[in-house]
Amino acid sequence: MSDSIREQILQALVTRLEEITLANGYSVDLTGAIHRARRFSRESHLPFLTIWDQKESASAEYDALQLTMGVEIELFADHGEENPSAVVNRLLADLMRSLTGGDNTLGGLAEDLIYTGSESIYSEDATTFCGVQVSLDVSYAIQPGDPFSKPD
Repeated sequence: MSDSIREQILQALVTRLEEITLANGYSVDLTGAIHRARRFSRESHLPFLTIWDQKESASAEYDALQLTMGVEIELFADHGEENPSAVVNRLLADLMRSLTGGDNTLGGLAEDLIYTGSESIYSEDATTFCGVQVSLDVSYAIQPGDPFSKPD
């Protein structure tokens, strides 16, 4: 069985985020560091990125079901002796460049990908990790009753 349009969108986001490498001019290398629906823990290898598909809203149109899926992306890294705020801002810039700097239709799967905000994450103890959470809304459409097909 093929993957639903929603699943294909999430896979396309992973593919786009895999381009975040030092060789591509980013501040961090996410090779082998991208996960889906996995919680970060102090034992996690850094950098660590996880994608969470969130609540979805829907509205019925004449020939389509219009959907908007929330997506949360969390990226954690070790700031070492560097100011954690500076590291968080570089991580945010990397994510924004990757997610909003290209095809917002993800190869025609989505109608739009919209950056809706972010939040900085700092460790509350002596550990040297920091991170950023980015929120997206991904709008797409499917045929009513068929999550595997886009409307004609």
